[in-house]
Amino acid sequence: MNAPSAEAEELSRIPTDALVVLVGPSGSGKSTWADAWFRDDHVVSSDRLRALVGTGECDQRAGTDAFEVLDDVVARRMKRGLLTIVDSLGFDDDRRAAWVEVARAHGRPAVAILFDAPAKECRARNKARENPVPSKVVTAQLSRRD
Repeated sequence: MNAPSAEAEELSRIPTDALVVLVGPSGSGKSTWADAWFRDDHVVSSDRLRALVGTGECDQRAGTDAFEVLDDVVARRMKRGLLTIVDSLGFDDDRRAAWVEVARAHGRPAVAILFDAPAKECRARNKARENPVPSKVVTAQLSRRD
């Protein structure tokens, strides 16, 4: 039997009623990591919500509606004490603070996980996507992270 990885050990410490906010630029690995470690029903993805309320994950015009749905889902899941992984850029300080406040209002712990993949790796992953984020947008995201 293999010994558990350090990552699995760390993840086992996240309470089952926690809010976990993933923070990082496009291509940093947030979605891949969330999909590998958590059930689909634990992950609330802003991209997937844009697809749900708009014409697809890249429909930026659906962003406002998607984030309204995301905020509602976070509030409802925190009220019920359900593990919630927010898969978004996580760079909006006000929005991130609001999510943390919702978690605290319901007595739930909140954790932020920063994805700091090298810029070169983020750019390569983004370029390999079916619908890459424009390079100048990734540059702006990388500068916010750094």
